[in-house]
Amino acid sequence: MAEVEGVLMEAAPVKTKSSFSPINTPVNLIDMLAEHLRRTGRAQPDNLVFQAPEGGPVRAGNFRNRVWYPAVKSVGLGGFTFDSLRHSSVGFLVAAEANPLIIQRRVGNASINTTFDVYGPDLPEMDEGVAQVMGTLVFGTDSRDPGKRRRIRRPRN
Repeated sequence: MAEVEGVLMEAAPVKTKSSFSPINTPVNLIDMLAEHLRRTGRAQPDNLVFQAPEGGPVRAGNFRNRVWYPAVKSVGLGGFTFDSLRHSSVGFLVAAEANPLIIQRRVGNASINTTFDVYGPDLPEMDEGVAQVMGTLVFGTDSRDPGKRRRIRRPRN
């Protein structure tokens, strides 16, 4: 199901072959979801994992207004969107030193270039880690020492 301009309809097929791919999921998350389904009496493969209070699919607008916006506001993240979750996910994967091709597959981009063009600008803090590693490799020092770091600007193309 998809909601388009407030109307629920059968979801269209994915945009590209790479948009649909299985991903590995932590076993404890699978266990939590299985327990949720068991507790709520949903045992069929086509049952919704999350549903509206009265049953049926969760409406995006209702969820955003009743759950999402109040939740992000309560923790001081006003303006944090669902798309922000996607960008954060890429940031966590980069921080975990995931292979770029795995990141590409998880976000469903057909091209690694798309992945880095879209998500790369959000990760300037990753450059600090690169500077640390390069300093250690080249100079044999712990470049995390603030007295040994120098930030330089390079021209952008």
